[in-house]
Formats: sequence, structure tokens, C-alpha cells
Amino acid sequence: MSHLTISNPIDYSVDDFVLEFANMNAKELALAFNELDDNLVDRAEMAVVELFHQQNKKCAPSEIFELFLNTVYVVVENKEHYSACLTIAYIESGNLNHFVEEVKDAFEDERFIQNYFYNDIDRSFYNALPKVVEINRMITNEEYENESFGVNWNIFQERTEAMSPKQFISSTQDDYAQIPVILSVFKKNIRTIITKNNKQEVIYLH
Repeated sequence: MSHLTISNPIDYSVDDFVLEFANMNAKELALAFNELDDNLVDRAEMAVVELFHQQNKKCAPSEIFELFLNTVYVVVENKEHYSACLTIAYIESGNLNHFVEEVKDAFEDERFIQNYFYNDIDRSFYNALPKVVEINRMITNEEYENESFGVNWNIFQERTEAMSPKQFISSTQDDYAQIPVILSVFKKNIRTIITKNNKQEVIYLH
């Protein structure tokens, strides 16, 4: 059974593909791409990117990363397009606590360009960093026990008693107890720098 509404989409424009894909779920989109001739894939990928941008404008912040996962992440192989869309999805999303592993997988994917920068400010911030950088983040008990941390880190500014590495901070909910962690990392291993909520975040895969 074909997942495309016409048998031969050879004359389809990008806009035609956008309309074709608009109501597909992730599985249907993947199956539709499997039916395309190789010479149509680039055009279809551009349509998925365009569809992501169109639907992104209508989404609540809590829905944007899931939109990325159900569109671009499924089928787009072009590294520039993938990297740009992932960065936009990350910046414009709300709280991503429910997508920790998905975010990590997306940035770890070989389609994401190492040191891809969304703007010149982030590029300049990265270029100004020393070869070895101290970064920090607050992690949950679950992250600490699994030794698998989220991707967003801050440039470490000043060590204080409250920020001693691996010191537990009291919390009424163990799952959300905050543990400060500080790492020294090579600049070259930083995935990228992304400005979110007016602050530069280090994207680093631990």
C-alpha cells in the first residue's frame, strides 16, 4: 500500500510535498520516503524542513521538540538542514526534562555538525574559550546514579561552597534532588554553543 496519494510524484514541487506530508505521522513519513526515487529525496527533505518551520510557528513550546522528532529527525539526512532544525527546536522548546535521552541522541547523531553555530555570537563565544574549559550543571539523582547527564552545561564561573562537586542539595522529591557537577573538558569536545533564554549554553555529551 502506497503512502503517497499519487503513483508518480516526479513532478512534485517542494510545496506539493509539504501538502503531501502535512498530516503524516513519523512512521508514515518514513514509509513514504522509502517509496521515493533517489532523485526526489532532496526535494522531499526540503519539504520536511519547510513543514517543520511552518508547524513550529503554530506549536506551543512544549510541543516543538516532539515536532522535530516526528519530522526532521525521521528522514532528513542533509547535515546543514538537520543541524539548523535541531538547534531551532532546542532554542524554542520549553522545558525538555521529558526528552533528556531524545535530546542527547539528537545531538549525538552523526547528522549534527560538530561545532555548528546558529549565529556569529555563539561562534565568537566558542572561539574565545580556552583549550580546556570548566563546565557545570545541576543533575538529578537518576542522572548521577546512571552517570548519564543531560547535554546542556554552563561555563563554570566561580567555585562556592554550595557548588562543591557531587554534593547533594536537599529536596522534597528525590527524583529532582539537585547535585552540582563540575567537569574540565577539552574545548574541541564541546558539541556546540547555543544561546537560550539570553544565556550561552554549552552542549556537551558526557
